[in-house]
Amino acid sequence: MPVLTAAVVVLTVLCLLNLTITLGVVRRLREQSAQRPGHDEETPESGRLQPGTEIAEFSVSATDGTVLSRAGLEDTTLIGVFSPECPPCVDAVPEFVAYARAMSGGRERALARVLAKGEAGAGMVDQLLDVAAVVKGADADTVMAALAARALPTVYLVDRHGKVLASGSRATRLPLPSAV
Repeated sequence: MPVLTAAVVVLTVLCLLNLTITLGVVRRLREQSAQRPGHDEETPESGRLQPGTEIAEFSVSATDGTVLSRAGLEDTTLIGVFSPECPPCVDAVPEFVAYARAMSGGRERALARVLAKGEAGAGMVDQLLDVAAVVKGADADTVMAALAARALPTVYLVDRHGKVLASGSRATRLPLPSAV
């Protein structure tokens, strides 16, 4: 009887060890899949409007009181959708800021939508305010609907007529405006 008990204990420990290793492998595969460049960039199911699609009409107020609308877009505009609770978004914001700075025209050519309640996104908003008009709250939901963005982060290059020139999850994956 003691031998049978010992065998059951050993088998239980081996099964738990196997389960732990399997769960670790699955988690690692999911992380690597999410980090693979462009793994969902070109599919309609990516949660982003594809190039050639027009964004819907919108009219909202930025955090500084500026009224923003699709009709008010001038030249090529960089638009980003971020959330402070989304780790890939936190990583994408500095790239968005650098890309926006590289675009000629500065702040009036970039729009950022931050999904945050209260002061949760204050640090992200501060980063973005240097280069973009920032929209939060109910107005941010309006922009999100106009962009039909279901994935985070989402970045678009849009022409003055509201036509998507390029879309993706990171600004570094977008072409320079002069190349579009």
